[in-house]
Amino acid sequence: GPILVIGGIFPNIISMGPDMILMLTAIISISLACMNILPIPALDGGRWLMTFIFRILFKKPLSKETEENINGWSFMFLMGLSLLIIFLDFTKIFRG
Repeated sequence: GPILVIGGIFPNIISMGPDMILMLTAIISISLACMNILPIPALDGGRWLMTFIFRILFKKPLSKETEENINGWSFMFLMGLSLLIIFLDFTKIFRG
């Protein structure tokens, strides 16, 4: 998970100087941008996909309330998944 990856990479990156820190920052930024356009509700790609599907299939826009419900539940699922991954990372760290 992310905690173990950063914990393993960061000390090496720091010792390589500011150029490598900037490169790592750029890589993280590009990775987040790519993740954001995935067609998962609560992300931008998911919003685009939902808008497209509703306009093509139902010939009307998605209601604001329905969109908020879908995005809210999806966001809670993604946050729960993130917390689970971070928790599992910490258990690996403390168990050795």
